[in-house]
Amino acid sequence: MCLAWLALSAPAAAEDAITLDWNAPRGCPTKPHVLAETYRLLAGRPSGPRQLRGEAHITRSEEGWSIVLETRVEGATGRRELRHAPSCSEIAEFASLELALAYDPMAVLEANTEAQRTMAEEQAAAASTSAEQARRARMLSALEAARAARTTARANPPPPTTAPSTPDPEPVDDDARFLGGAVAVTVGGDLGARPELGLGFGAMGALRLAWFRIELEGAYWLPQSSYLGAEPGPGGRFDFVSGALLAGPWWRWGEIFAAGPRAGFELGWMRARGLEVDRPEDATLVWMAARLGGRASVTLLDPLAFQVAVGVAIPFDRPRWVLDGLGDLGRPSVVTGRADAGLSLQF
Repeated sequence: MCLAWLALSAPAAAEDAITLDWNAPRGCPTKPHVLAETYRLLAGRPSGPRQLRGEAHITRSEEGWSIVLETRVEGATGRRELRHAPSCSEIAEFASLELALAYDPMAVLEANTEAQRTMAEEQAAAASTSAEQARRARMLSALEAARAARTTARANPPPPTTAPSTPDPEPVDDDARFLGGAVAVTVGGDLGARPELGLGFGAMGALRLAWFRIELEGAYWLPQSSYLGAEPGPGGRFDFVSGALLAGPWWRWGEIFAAGPRAGFELGWMRARGLEVDRPEDATLVWMAARLGGRASVTLLDPLAFQVAVGVAIPFDRPRWVLDGLGDLGRPSVVTGRADAGLSLQF
């Protein structure tokens, strides 16, 4: 009974010598495939007390396949990356090789000695190399580079120190870079600042610090005319220019969608001039308002994105536009509606 228990427990311990958290899109080689290739490079499953833990994150973009592989063995951590690979199969080969090297580089070198001799003979006899030979050549080059680096490290050991070692910093994902931003051109609408629905053209610049974003925007609102009665008749022409400073959290969901609320302050200039009256006069207003709303962005083709924003402006002052002796053209609303949409370049 005891011997049977030992025979059953030994394979389980061997399988646990190397564990891997394999986060890969559908269609990539599986985790068992990667571990099987790792054990092949080590000439079989290891049975010693040494333990290795690996975590791999595989992504795909227009440039190709990428992997970030982190390992921890006997308290030491490592990080390896491969960018823009042509296929996920090559990513899996890279992961298997790096896991084997992290666990026992000398075992990998010994297991591939016969393969080196065989490949050299095939290369001397053949006019061209096959895809399998090219793959083995890349693997062997990586092995030689690893052996040279380890030999150099043994020949030049670091001086002893009593200071505690500083842990490696946590990896930063490309999508969570600390600094970023965008510039955009927009077409917008305003309802409530002037007597009629207004149309305007604007520009926006944004600066992102981690998950917090600051926006500076400006808009030129097309002139509009309002009349006391049926056109033509006495009325007024309204001109409006505005700018705003807004800020708020900015969150991303995957590679395409991003959104967040924002709040801030708007400052502008508004002018009204009488129409169809005996003595046309101008009246100006320094427009000041609080702004609340939100903005969303959808990446069309990086770095080009489509964005849309909705919100309100709450003016601090609401003077009436009055034609002396004729009538009242109204005043800004207590709350005015705002919306805009446009294209942006992200960086």
